[in-house]
Amino acid sequence: MTDLVLLVLLALGVARLCVLMVDDKITEFFRLWVKARFGEDHLLTFGSVCPWCWSVWFAFPAVFLTFPAHSLREVWINALTALAVSYTASKLADW
Repeated sequence: MTDLVLLVLLALGVARLCVLMVDDKITEFFRLWVKARFGEDHLLTFGSVCPWCWSVWFAFPAVFLTFPAHSLREVWINALTALAVSYTASKLADW
């Protein structure tokens, strides 16, 4: 499988995970718990419904597990790739 196909799959997978966390009924209990525990105006409450926030948490491990880094240069490339995947996924999740 080519790296481009993997990047597309990563972006789509991360987007789906973001939608799962911020919109789907199955994770509503978590969002309600965070809101009840921390209050409506807390940063964690905002983060629990923010696809942009979740995309960062999902993209970085996904990229680093998919493309293991063997040098400092590859770590830098992976970090930039994770940011690009995160951005793309969060846009898709907002759509």
